[in-house]
Amino acid sequence: MDDVYVHLMEKDPRVESKPLIGAILKHSRISATTKASGLSLINTEYRSLQASEKHNGRIAMERYVDGFVIPLPKDKIDDYKSIAEKAGALWKEHGALAYWECIGEDLDGKNMVSFKKAADAGDNDTVVFAWIVFESREHRDKVNSAVMADPRINEMCAQGAMPVDCERMVYGGFSKLVEM
Repeated sequence: MDDVYVHLMEKDPRVESKPLIGAILKHSRISATTKASGLSLINTEYRSLQASEKHNGRIAMERYVDGFVIPLPKDKIDDYKSIAEKAGALWKEHGALAYWECIGEDLDGKNMVSFKKAADAGDNDTVVFAWIVFESREHRDKVNSAVMADPRINEMCAQGAMPVDCERMVYGGFSKLVEM
């Protein structure tokens, strides 16, 4: 088998406990560089990998994603960003693998349901498209339970503190269908 390179961009203390990753690391030469941002880049070269989940030289790992679509008043973007940054740090602290919050820019698709319509956004609203990545649904449940038990989330969600109406938020949990 040709040499294969695995790039894991985020520091994840659970990686060594993963059976598949553990098997790879056991038979690999590893060099690691820690960046000032706290992320680790692990560049692993290995030969003769016997793994059932491999795609284009990358290890296919189970992932679970919570997705959100939220109407947001345009004049509240800065307030929302401040809360989203705190929330993202909280989710990451409790184990989320990635946290994204994106603000709508090109929302009026032709011949399809627009994000503005799907989010029931008004003329003075934009749309937030957000997602949080977890190892699995079980990991998501564990992380979300820890976040909801953290007193800092209650401070962020105190009545009148949120710049959005959370009852208008679209939410769902999604398992991976395709990864490329």
